[in-house]
Amino acid sequence: MVGRHTLEKIQVVVSLILVASTLVFQSKAITLGMLCGVSISLFNTYAMAHVFRAMDEKSKIARILVFNILKLACVFGAIYLVVRYTHVNLIAFVVGLSAMIVSFIGTFLFRLTKQRGT
Repeated sequence: MVGRHTLEKIQVVVSLILVASTLVFQSKAITLGMLCGVSISLFNTYAMAHVFRAMDEKSKIARILVFNILKLACVFGAIYLVVRYTHVNLIAFVVGLSAMIVSFIGTFLFRLTKQRGT
């Protein structure tokens, strides 16, 4: 059986690979953009996992909804602050934010291969 925290683990690995790959360019703006993007993406993934675990425990829907709204406000606020007040490479920032999508695909493929026994 695949572990419960597989998505988070895969996203950490993907994030480390992305940040390490930016060191090749030797540009602080690219590395900072990637680091900010994957940091926000990791926060979002861990917060979403917390929401889904709370839904499994049948906690009150209003509390889950409030937490999700606060999480979205934090994510959008962080994106605004990074874009507005820092000198990051925006392409690297967007690639870092999309690390979650790569992690979803990786988790799906990992679970698919585990189910087939390959």
